[in-house]
Amino acid sequence: MSVEELIKMLREKPELLDRVREVIMKLEEEKAALEKEAMSVSTRVSPTLRGAIWRLKRIYFSVVSREKLKPAENLPLWKSFITSFIEWVNSNEEVKAFSDKPARLTLNYKVEEGRVVPTSVVIEFYEKIKTIRYAAPQLFS
Repeated sequence: MSVEELIKMLREKPELLDRVREVIMKLEEEKAALEKEAMSVSTRVSPTLRGAIWRLKRIYFSVVSREKLKPAENLPLWKSFITSFIEWVNSNEEVKAFSDKPARLTLNYKVEEGRVVPTSVVIEFYEKIKTIRYAAPQLFS
């Protein structure tokens, strides 16, 4: 359907215009709700959990920069969050058992009132399963 056909149809049936307005308003509300939902960023796999935590800091402040927010306003929030996270890591025996394994962290966050608010962190640990060697064929003699 072309734009001209749509305009003609709306002129012929004004009640459709009200319905279109309702649909557009509902879509705008849904968009706003989705924007408020948590977003996430992940680190690359790091050799240890400690290295992943260091990378997480860099990623957090890259999000602050990308959102065009002030780092100084987000620093206290980051310090508070990362302190509680590290305390949790140090007190959790299951996490401590794997802390020397390669790990990747996923930070879930929301942007509220000019701040990047961390909501949770997902820790993924990796372990070597098997090594397989490929020997290149002798192509040149």
